[in-house]
Amino acid sequence: MAGDGTSNASLKSSSPVTAFDPYHRQALLTWRNRIARWRADPMQTGFHALAGLVLASVLVLPGGRALHALGAATAQAIERFPGATALFAGALLFAAQRRARIAQQRARANDWFAAQPLSPTLRRSRQRLRVLLQAMAQALLGAALLALARAPAAAWGVLASLIAAAPLLDAALAHRQTWPRRHRSPRSTVFAAHGRGSLWRWQVIEGGIALAPRRLAWLLLLLLLVPRGPAQLILVALLLVGIGVAVMGWWRALAVLFAAQRWLAAQPLPARRLLLGCLPYPLLLLVGGSAALAGLALQFGSPLLAALPALGLPALGSLAWLCAARHRRHPPRAGLAFAVHLSLLLGMVQAVPPLAPLLWLGQVVWLWRRSLAT
Repeated sequence: MAGDGTSNASLKSSSPVTAFDPYHRQALLTWRNRIARWRADPMQTGFHALAGLVLASVLVLPGGRALHALGAATAQAIERFPGATALFAGALLFAAQRRARIAQQRARANDWFAAQPLSPTLRRSRQRLRVLLQAMAQALLGAALLALARAPAAAWGVLASLIAAAPLLDAALAHRQTWPRRHRSPRSTVFAAHGRGSLWRWQVIEGGIALAPRRLAWLLLLLLLVPRGPAQLILVALLLVGIGVAVMGWWRALAVLFAAQRWLAAQPLPARRLLLGCLPYPLLLLVGGSAALAGLALQFGSPLLAALPALGLPALGSLAWLCAARHRRHPPRAGLAFAVHLSLLLGMVQAVPPLAPLLWLGQVVWLWRRSLAT
């Protein structure tokens, strides 16, 4: 009996179950598979790395100018409106913590380990790790911004206190909600009640969600940035709101392409029919957005300035849509593919501008043929 008790105690003390973190193991295996995939195709990996270096080199000069302008604007805001700047920074930090917490909760409710009996201690440790990583990222970005602005020592203290207070406030509001939750569908839209079933109608329904009042209200805050002056400024602000709605509709249209591939993969639907069915709505958004930006540029610039969005936006939009169509079976690869093609196009524009249209045409033809083949 004593020997059995000793063996059971030794087994309990040496059991590694309590120290096992399945999330860490999943991340480790994911990275191993990713590295193995990179090593299996070294030519493509080297091509992507070279394209990333080209894109980084292209963005160095405008990125430095943008950082310098951002630092100057931050210094001016701290000097003229210290209280409002601190309040705005606190709201951004709190919103980032809240968004990260909600994303973690949704992922935890739908991931591979949602039905597994994981210990509450492990879940709390993962939550603390999320808060710590989020706070570290905020501290690095805030410190870089204050260093660019050459802010005084008081601003650094305010930043540290806001970073510490944001997760505490988020945790307090998460555990104590005094208002009742409203159970309503986030996808309610007036566009869903009309028309027959089709792929472009699906995109119209998803795009109509961008017109929901709770999403449109944030864009209407642009009206507060319009100074007093002629009525044309109000029209410009409304035009910017329309462009923001079009951008949200564009991303939702691309999401419909991925969802349609996922839902209709088992159906005998040709690739040409799927892609052409998902083309009219993004094409309409591209044409409307290009015309709006060109009209806005004509109001404040020359015809040459208006030609940039009229030609550049359709070119970039077509590349983005074709990259999404090419990698519709693997959506995470679409963004990387677009970055690669964009870096090549920008490099050609800087090196040999007359050959840029030919390169763009070759990219479009190649992506379209590959989209039909997958």
